[in-house]
Amino acid sequence: MALTQRIASIDITRALTMTLMIFVNDLWTLHNIPGWLGHTLPQEDGMGLADTVFPAFLFIVGMSLPYAVANRIRKGDGARALLRHTLERGIALLVMGVVLVNGENLNEAATGMSRGMWNIIACSSFILIWNQYPDTGPTFANTY
Repeated sequence: MALTQRIASIDITRALTMTLMIFVNDLWTLHNIPGWLGHTLPQEDGMGLADTVFPAFLFIVGMSLPYAVANRIRKGDGARALLRHTLERGIALLVMGVVLVNGENLNEAATGMSRGMWNIIACSSFILIWNQYPDTGPTFANTY
C-alpha cells in the first residue's frame, strides 16, 4: 500500500482549528476571562477569538475536501462509495456532537461521574468505534 503525500500546512491548520474549537467550546465554564476570547455581543462591532473558529473550520474543510475526494477516487471508490462514506462520516459527526453536547448538562449526582469523566469515556468510545482497524494484524493464538 502506497503512502499518500500529506500537505503539512493543511494538517497543521486543521490541528490548530480543532484545538481552538475545543478551547472556545469550554469558555462558558470560565469566569473573568478577557472579552476578546469569547463571542462579541450582537450590538458590538467586532470579532472575538471564538467568532473566528467556525470560519476557520469551514476554510480548512474547503481546503481538505478536494484532496480527500481525489485520494478516495485514486483508491478506486466510485460515486456511490463516495456518497456512502460522506453520509457515514456526517452521521458519525452528528452522533459525536449530540453525545458531547449532552455532557454539558450531565447530572453528576445521578450518574456518579464528572463531566470530565463523561468526556473521556465518550471520546474514548468514539475512537474505539470509529477507528479504522487493519484487516490483518498480529495473532496471539500461538504465543503460549
